[in-house]
Amino acid sequence: MNPKNGESFVTTIDYLDFAEFVDRAQFVLSDAQITLASQLKFVRNILQAAKGARALILDNASNKLHPDILTAICIGFWKKSRRPMVLMMGDMWHKDKGLWGVVQKLLLRLADRSIFRYTPLSTEEFPLFAAAWGIPKTKLRFLPYFYTFTEKDLSAPAPAQADFIFAGGNAHRDYPALIKAIEALPEYQFVIASHLLDGKKLPSNLRAGQVPRTEFISLMRAARAVVTPIKKNLARSTGHQTYLNAMFLEKPSIITNTLGVREYTNNGELAILVDGTPEGFVQGVRKVMDPTNQAQIEVMCKSAHELVAREFSFESHCHRLLEILDEAVAGYYS
Repeated sequence: MNPKNGESFVTTIDYLDFAEFVDRAQFVLSDAQITLASQLKFVRNILQAAKGARALILDNASNKLHPDILTAICIGFWKKSRRPMVLMMGDMWHKDKGLWGVVQKLLLRLADRSIFRYTPLSTEEFPLFAAAWGIPKTKLRFLPYFYTFTEKDLSAPAPAQADFIFAGGNAHRDYPALIKAIEALPEYQFVIASHLLDGKKLPSNLRAGQVPRTEFISLMRAARAVVTPIKKNLARSTGHQTYLNAMFLEKPSIITNTLGVREYTNNGELAILVDGTPEGFVQGVRKVMDPTNQAQIEVMCKSAHELVAREFSFESHCHRLLEILDEAVAGYYS
């Protein structure tokens, strides 16, 4: 252990832009290939690096083959005296229904033999996570997510504000409900950056399709407001990246009031939270677009930017992750 920088660790998390993380980490990173052979090689490399390590930070959402989960399963068969402290981070799963959900639970229970800490992105997930996977809440620690736009992303002059409302992203989005709202709002134009609507019949006031990241950023910067329509009844929080980026840009943010959203919006004061129904989205859009509300909306957006910049930066996220790591190492080896 380095008394200046804290416990060193092995990790599959590519946080190469945070100096304190880099100073303490031994990185084991996957190549771009997502094949069975490449991922098994990746698992072997992690296991080799983990031998003799005191701490290991893994990413359960690294790719669809979940090599980090497989690594944790393997470590669970080591003698306890040889196992490092394992912290599993990343988007915690929404367990599927049926047989595949049973398989998922069995795999995670095997991995849990070696995992000492999990880091859900919302405290509201804790009871649902524990119930879904049979893992005690004492293993859970809240790790806030962060806005992802960098200085380089925003270095170009901001585009002129255009007359459209933006939505984007592919994970756990309820675009059908939003589209019904768009049909009821013919006076406004909408752009959705997602492949989920490919081949769908769309209303005339909606343009949709997957776009490169640079265009995604440009569209969000130009939009009058940003909608994040999150599916309801999930067992995990999601959409953080989209709505935190929008709040950082001081865009009026209309968000489905689902798991975790209140934790990132000062209990709903710094965004327009809606119930996820078409009627809710209609009301949210009309509220942010009503000229009589503009002074209130501007104050909300400015405060939202200040909150996100202060509490939900990448640096804050990394500091909290290292705090969780150090607390976990102290508890594991006590």
